[in-house]
Amino acid sequence: MQNSGEIISPNQGRMLRTVIVEDNTAELETVCTFLAQLCPQAQVVGMASSVDDGTALIANMRPDLLITDVQISGGSCYHLLDNLRQNGCLEGLSIIFMTGHQNFQNATQAFKYAAVDFLVKPFSGDELQQAVQQVARQREPLQSMAQLDMLLDLLRTPTRPSRGRLAVTLLKGTIQMVSLDEVLYLEAKSSMTTFYFKDHSTIIASRNLGHYTETLYTDARFFTVSNSLLINLDYLDNYNHSELAIKLHHTSKALYASRQGGQRLRQFLTHPPQHLAPQSGALVGFFKKLLGRG
Repeated sequence: MQNSGEIISPNQGRMLRTVIVEDNTAELETVCTFLAQLCPQAQVVGMASSVDDGTALIANMRPDLLITDVQISGGSCYHLLDNLRQNGCLEGLSIIFMTGHQNFQNATQAFKYAAVDFLVKPFSGDELQQAVQQVARQREPLQSMAQLDMLLDLLRTPTRPSRGRLAVTLLKGTIQMVSLDEVLYLEAKSSMTTFYFKDHSTIIASRNLGHYTETLYTDARFFTVSNSLLINLDYLDNYNHSELAIKLHHTSKALYASRQGGQRLRQFLTHPPQHLAPQSGALVGFFKKLLGRG
């Protein structure tokens, strides 16, 4: 437990009443040790090892910060968060998620779509310290209710990739929910990413294009045509392979693929993956006409 007499420096932020939910004793001890040594802001007010005990503890203690494993006894963090949402205990709560390599692949897409950060075990004390400091410095909860709602929806159906919304972190740290159906393309802007929409509006995200390329890799609509450009194939109007020129609906801006990206795009359009062939028929026919093969 945290020594209540310890002085917190201004740059460390506010004190955080903290609950830990972890069913592995050794990993629980590691987290407690890191907090005691590196995170004087975190005042541990309770620990639990199951979904039911965690729900009851949080409802009773109303902490500022929850540190929870993704997989816990009696279910997962989905069941815990769903219980907390039903009991009205998510409001004002910041959450630091922990996940092991064995369940990383199942959870990672849900967290990325919802723009919710997580720690991958085994993590260092410095990584946990940085996460706690981020919570302590903010007046608002680390995640918005919209993000948590999205995360819960995605965790409920982990085998079905989201084709709806994406949570995008903007330059000042605010979160904007984006409808992927409205996105024409994403373009690298130094270490940031610009989203272009079919209504001609734009937003600038604080993450680089590589982050969104990795996040959207399960969504067949989005295709990387260069290191700086990710396009939505639903809006493809014309592709001139000899000039590597791409024309999308709803924009007059000239876009260009890299030579390697253009080769991949032509291959994808003329010989789409088997599971995408029925959906891609119109695109294949269109491209073959360009080549005089239709």
